[in-house]
Amino acid sequence: MKHILVIDDEEPVRTLLRNYLESEGYSVCMARDGKQALQLFAKYHADLIITDVFMPEKDGLEVLAALRQNGATLPVIAISGGGRMQMDDVLRIARSLGATRVLDKPIALELLLETVQELLPPSPPEIKPSFPGRTLPSSPFDRRG
Repeated sequence: MKHILVIDDEEPVRTLLRNYLESEGYSVCMARDGKQALQLFAKYHADLIITDVFMPEKDGLEVLAALRQNGATLPVIAISGGGRMQMDDVLRIARSLGATRVLDKPIALELLLETVQELLPPSPPEIKPSFPGRTLPSSPFDRRG
């Protein structure tokens, strides 16, 4: 199962995204701002981050900068509905800081899902042994079993 960290200061937005993405088979962890997000990211594995740009404490641009400065290469979707800057400026800055995709709010959930699916290809199916009671060797050099 792929794990997504959703960062947004608006609780209804976080809840909507969590419910939608979980219904599509993703595991979702939520943070209310960039500060909390960086603490969670340090403890838990995420395969993708969806972050709002304008938030208290640390905004999405600061989160992007911190992630990339620490060598994180996971995909990040930056979303914004405007705020203190012109939308084009915000999205350009997000791209320059390493956002994989940038999307405008309000965002269609179907577009968000398409973007997530593009950035997180499905995991290969788990292969189970076809012979009950026997296990496959873990490598060609392991001939137990």
